[in-house]
Amino acid sequence: MEFSGISFLFYFLPAFLILYFVSSVKHRNLVLLVGSLVFYAWGEPLFFIILLLSAIFNYLAGKKILNCESEKKKKIVLTVSVLINILVVVLLKGFDHLIADKAFVLKTFVPIGIHIYTLHAISFVVETYRGKISKTLKFVNFAAYLCMFPSILAGPVIKYTQIEKQLNTRRSSIEGFSMGIIRFVFGLSKKVLLADNLFILWNSVKCVNPIELSVMSSWLGIISFAMGVYYFISGYSDMALGLLKMIGFDVPDNFNYPILSTSVSDFVKRWNISLTTWFYDYIYTPIYKQNKKGVLFVIAVILCCISAGLWYGTGLNYIAFGVYFAFLIILEKSFTLKGLIKIPKLFKMIYTLFFVLSGWVFFANDSICEAILYFKAMFGFGGGFISGTFLYDITSNIVLLAVSVLSLFPFWTRCARKYMSKTMSYVIVPVSVALILSISYIVA
Repeated sequence: MEFSGISFLFYFLPAFLILYFVSSVKHRNLVLLVGSLVFYAWGEPLFFIILLLSAIFNYLAGKKILNCESEKKKKIVLTVSVLINILVVVLLKGFDHLIADKAFVLKTFVPIGIHIYTLHAISFVVETYRGKISKTLKFVNFAAYLCMFPSILAGPVIKYTQIEKQLNTRRSSIEGFSMGIIRFVFGLSKKVLLADNLFILWNSVKCVNPIELSVMSSWLGIISFAMGVYYFISGYSDMALGLLKMIGFDVPDNFNYPILSTSVSDFVKRWNISLTTWFYDYIYTPIYKQNKKGVLFVIAVILCCISAGLWYGTGLNYIAFGVYFAFLIILEKSFTLKGLIKIPKLFKMIYTLFFVLSGWVFFANDSICEAILYFKAMFGFGGGFISGTFLYDITSNIVLLAVSVLSLFPFWTRCARKYMSKTMSYVIVPVSVALILSISYIVA
């Protein structure tokens, strides 16, 4: 089930919200858990049991760590639980590749959302080991966190410590519910009106043979793809944050206007912040803090970037995507950033945009060979500088591209916050229009 689907918008969500708000406060975590399990089973009936087993296993691992008096036993339980969580993902992905070329009815053997709830589970057991989880841990609270339907599909990645108190003490309000609706609707419009249509434009460019692809068409394609990925992930994040806000949770924003980045390192900090923070806390810091020397810094950055690449997808192109960004970050931290400080901000933004867009080529193509051919087209070794196809694509998508580019900047958000601080009535019209247009696209 998707947030932008008819089943979710018109059946599941209204039914869940009614049941949630008619329930007593002390039973709302149970309603959230049951609702999340129904949501997941609706879309993933075959893999529902894996999610449930993950909740039980990691809860027991957390309780074991909390009750262990020996530091050695705590480390053993932590290590085993982390390895088992990772092993489940690796085995499922490996089996998925094994059957990929076979005539199986199953389209995929990897459960939707497994990356998110695996990161949640690992962060939980690590934070338990670090002594940051209360000993009064309840299964319903933990399971509601792990299975929480707003974040299980595409994030954001949430630490248990971020919402532990909210699981026990949150209170819903009309203002919070209204803010949640606004956030959800704008997230929905990002995904449906912008991301989906930008991917259509990208696919029209990608279907052209790279040898015949002009420079302008190739850059238009990769720009469309990059914006499509941004609006897809940030749209889902906004919908998730909006849903959480409706039921009383406050979770930090997941994107901080990546277009304003003045270095690749800055871009990484602004992009999918919850995921970046997870890798920083659980991969980079444990390695780097052991000995703050150059070699460990390089290893930590490479592992973080490759892990992030593989989080998005399997294949050598995703590893290349991670290595590419690792190389740029290491280069910046070692040499380039000192020189960038003296350069005007606009030029730093252009520099960042150029290298980030180039990196997306590995992400957008299915193999490294395809990525290399696409690079050639981008830098003049394809079908010339400009083509009739480019002129057609740019003119027929001019409104989409203009809105997409303008929406990358914080101007509109600042205006919305300014008017919302005065009265909520100012946002009723734009929110209604966005909702009507989104639903029209979904129904069509």
